[in-house]
Amino acid sequence: MTPPRRAIGDDLIGSVVNNVPTMPSGWIPAGYPKLSSSDIRSLSLGIQVKGQTRTGATGGGYVVQDIKGTADAVWSLLTDYERYDEIIGTVRKSTVKAGSTRHCARATFVLSKFLLEVSVLHLWNEERQHLTFSLDPASKNVILKEADGQWFVQTEAEGLRPGHVRVWFGAAVRVSRLVPSPIVDYAQGRALKRATAWLAPAVRAAPLTLAKKVKAE
Repeated sequence: MTPPRRAIGDDLIGSVVNNVPTMPSGWIPAGYPKLSSSDIRSLSLGIQVKGQTRTGATGGGYVVQDIKGTADAVWSLLTDYERYDEIIGTVRKSTVKAGSTRHCARATFVLSKFLLEVSVLHLWNEERQHLTFSLDPASKNVILKEADGQWFVQTEAEGLRPGHVRVWFGAAVRVSRLVPSPIVDYAQGRALKRATAWLAPAVRAAPLTLAKKVKAE
């Protein structure tokens, strides 16, 4: 799956965030694959369903997993951009720019053992249960030339067990031709697993953290 590209500047962010139309119940982002009966069986057994493509310096893919927990617990983690370096193993450092919110945030991350630095724009639509991220058009990204992705959470879906949510992740990237091939192999070969494997264990530990946040608010 290749998520739709977004090239959003400062002059458009407000309208994108504030004027997204109301979506009907059961809405699913365009481009997601239809899960087969075999896929649904795998999810019910706690096995991730994934797909991946790569052509030279361009690659993409998706991961679907059923996680025991709530949508609130998932989003408490995915929108806590400033703490990505604490909760996601591959993120070495995270810096969120002033003025950012859960719904619209600009952040710079240092990734993996290669210390790759990327600046990312996040847009979260709570009603749609949908978070998109793309390279920040206001910042310079040397390593990644194109990068788009999304998280999507379903609380109702075929084969979804009670007390679980279905979490989708999809991303597509194109790296600079100047990047050595070992880094490309590492980034594209392990990126999907490393981008998603942390979430289920973190959600299991999230209720206490979420409760503290709600009490504080």
